[in-house]
Amino acid sequence: FANGRCSAAFPRLARSMASGVRRRRRESPQRLASGDDSAAAEASAAEDVVPPSLRPAPGSLWAMILRLDRLARCAGVALVPVVGLVWALPRALALHHGAPLCLVDLRAALQRPGGLNEGLAVPCDGRALDATMRMEDLPFYVLGGWIAVLFWYNFVQTCFKEPGFSPLPGEAVGSAAMPGDGRFAVAFPEDPDVEPWPEMHFLPRRCEQCSSWKPPRAHHSRRLGRCVLRMDHYCVVAQNIVGLRNHGHFLLMVVFGNLGLVYSTSILCWTLALVWGPYWEIFAKMAEAARASGGYWYWIATGAHVNSLKFVCGWEVVAQWFLTVLGLLLLAPLCKHVYHAARGTTIIEAEAPEIQDWVELPGERVWKLTAGDFSRGSWRLNLHALLGPHWALRLFLPVGGEPAVE
Repeated sequence: FANGRCSAAFPRLARSMASGVRRRRRESPQRLASGDDSAAAEASAAEDVVPPSLRPAPGSLWAMILRLDRLARCAGVALVPVVGLVWALPRALALHHGAPLCLVDLRAALQRPGGLNEGLAVPCDGRALDATMRMEDLPFYVLGGWIAVLFWYNFVQTCFKEPGFSPLPGEAVGSAAMPGDGRFAVAFPEDPDVEPWPEMHFLPRRCEQCSSWKPPRAHHSRRLGRCVLRMDHYCVVAQNIVGLRNHGHFLLMVVFGNLGLVYSTSILCWTLALVWGPYWEIFAKMAEAARASGGYWYWIATGAHVNSLKFVCGWEVVAQWFLTVLGLLLLAPLCKHVYHAARGTTIIEAEAPEIQDWVELPGERVWKLTAGDFSRGSWRLNLHALLGPHWALRLFLPVGGEPAVE
């Protein structure tokens, strides 16, 4: 590597090798074979406590409970788009199409058939709000429905699709057989302008639980009882391990989930700006009544602003606000996974550097890989590899696909 070929083709790889090459330590064959990563060191932080298995025996009681749990999660995450498209969006568009709002006298509101449930603000022209969909409203429904379908489809796939398992003894890995000595060959990108790379291998790592060699980037999951290929993390939301085969679905779930939440927030803020004046007028009148009765702070603590917003916009908009904020708290932190995937790095590689892979180099030397060494050179190539050859189709349609990664 002294002739500069490595530096010219892969500058980050060259820097990492220059700083990470070291003389192999004198260790026992058993320790070298295991790769010096025990089950406790290799498990991610989310797997410190042994939980119930995510791969139970078919037909068992736990398999039924696990399936019902995942189905309930799929139904739960569908609440935000369903409430938004069926109730909140029609109400918001009706407020925008209607006349400006005027406050109703409290006594007159109490005498109505619906009482306060019909709100304290009505169109000034006296007409009722019309929530019927108009042709000019169609783009709002199409955009929201498209985001919702892609998000929900990829969430279901993340829940139920296996992450991809490391082969057991006698099985094949990809298009090649499992090496008998555990020395997987290092594959470099082909470049006609660069001379052929010397043959190198990954340092063998053996899993005692599976009694087999581990491919590069594979780690043992006690939740599944198997070594997972390109293991990324355990997803609490989807109740599944994210690995090579379902990582693309997980990334699309995060992208379209946050995109849908941003779309919902923009519609809600647009509606709130429309009713800003009537909202504060109702709040002031209700606050005055609460002070007169001596229960002002109790009224504040029991949802004064929420009730005021409900009397102006209706319960549909309030429910969508609550579900949108809850969704942002759950999905927004997951954006870091998209960042690491775009860098060609898994969460384990980024947050647990002590369990990285090692590469054998000529001259009885080894090189410890660092986060980002598996990158293909750009965020586009890294994401294309996870989404597979049909990556463009998966960005627009709810279709599956396998990663373009061996």
